[in-house]
Amino acid sequence: MEPSEDTAYQLPEENPDYEPELEAEQESGEFDSEEPESIDIEARLTDPTNLRAIVSSEAIYKPLAEPGEVETLVLQNNKPVPSTMMSLLFMEEKVKSNWPEAAKKFEGDETLCRYVLGYLNANVQVSENMTSIARALALLTTYRVLDTALQIGFVLWAEKYRINRAEKLNARHFLRHVLLTANIAKLLAEEMPGLDFEPDRAFAGALLQKVGIMALQYRLPSLYKAILLRQQDTGKPLHEIERFVIQTDHGEIGGSLLQSWGFAEDIADCAGKHLSKDPDSQFGDLTQLCKLATYIASSRGVGVVRNQKVEELEMGVKDMLRRVKPAWARGEPLGPIMLQHGERIQLRNRTVSEILNYIEQMGDMRFVDSDQEQGADSSENILTSMTKVEMDDVPALNLPELQPRKVVRTRRIFRPTVWDYIVPGLGQMRFGSYHMGRAQLGCFLAFLFGTLGSFAVSLTLTILFVFGMLAMAIWSMASFPNLSK
Repeated sequence: MEPSEDTAYQLPEENPDYEPELEAEQESGEFDSEEPESIDIEARLTDPTNLRAIVSSEAIYKPLAEPGEVETLVLQNNKPVPSTMMSLLFMEEKVKSNWPEAAKKFEGDETLCRYVLGYLNANVQVSENMTSIARALALLTTYRVLDTALQIGFVLWAEKYRINRAEKLNARHFLRHVLLTANIAKLLAEEMPGLDFEPDRAFAGALLQKVGIMALQYRLPSLYKAILLRQQDTGKPLHEIERFVIQTDHGEIGGSLLQSWGFAEDIADCAGKHLSKDPDSQFGDLTQLCKLATYIASSRGVGVVRNQKVEELEMGVKDMLRRVKPAWARGEPLGPIMLQHGERIQLRNRTVSEILNYIEQMGDMRFVDSDQEQGADSSENILTSMTKVEMDDVPALNLPELQPRKVVRTRRIFRPTVWDYIVPGLGQMRFGSYHMGRAQLGCFLAFLFGTLGSFAVSLTLTILFVFGMLAMAIWSMASFPNLSK
């Protein structure tokens, strides 16, 4: 029986079926729906209206998710680090020095061994063809084979997260950032003997820093695509837009993932705290070093996304440098670091590009260049364009310290010194096109007068010696006349 018009639109107080406790629970959000909570959250995050508001930069009056909701979704469906890669990340030093034992760590992952051997045979000049990991470890250093295997293993692991199919995220650029950051972190750790961890641990921490991005775009591809589109439109840091929309960022999600997979606290902090700006928080040296490596890679044009502005280096990183590497903490640390290690960083950047090119050539993985998509409705289309970056097209790092510079010599205002009062015009002495400054002039005159003084002293001693010998001969002849007979 359908309700009458009078009963259908009665006020709540007059409706006999009205339950005020039920309405209070519905308004407060405590009402238990019949649908699972995760489905409700995912439907809200992937609602087309909300995604359209994010992409078009419309006003979002409140975040789309409560704290912890997105983290719960990501933890329910993820791809843990492969066991072979886990054993390689934390290989003991005594095993690294024993290559037969180190080769056993590669057992069980034929795909990784095939890629590693193929890359080494194609890019490393050795006396013979390497047919096994044990032979590669014998011919090359363990560290070189291990670093190559970890970088290739990370790319293959990222493929399980469909990173090469991520819309609006340039997979090649993202992977290049991660691998270069890990190489820079290890390079810096080798130059800081005061740190309480090994360089390989810095490599592992930096390598796993951005795992939160892979998990987010894999679990919520539509939402993360909208976040990336908004970041491209506004140019703001990616983690700021993430936090505004879902009240968390890829750093916190990555840290939670690493903890759930059993990683140590310092490794998990490299991902979980590398975006934190809290001045009262205490970060370990490993986290600060990974922050510095990320800053160097991003400032050289190899960031997570291309148009993101590089944020300033935090004071905590500079405090760590003042303690373990004071020479790099005088002013901006980027200058002395690039001046000392710029060529090595550039070499590692090229090695990373070679690894990505080899994986793309030999495997089924193809990097989708989402930056080629244009148009207002491009966010509604599935990416289908695939590009191949040749080695000649690999963008070089911006290393102004390593580029040949044209020296422009300016004429300085002459300020007379003590030498100019002795010999007028001596302070403006020139040798060809070289202008001798006061410091160089002082060194030159000191050398000149020192040389002349030494010559004068030597000549004086020689003359005294000759006259002394003559005087002795005359005295002997006068005192002993019979000796001459």
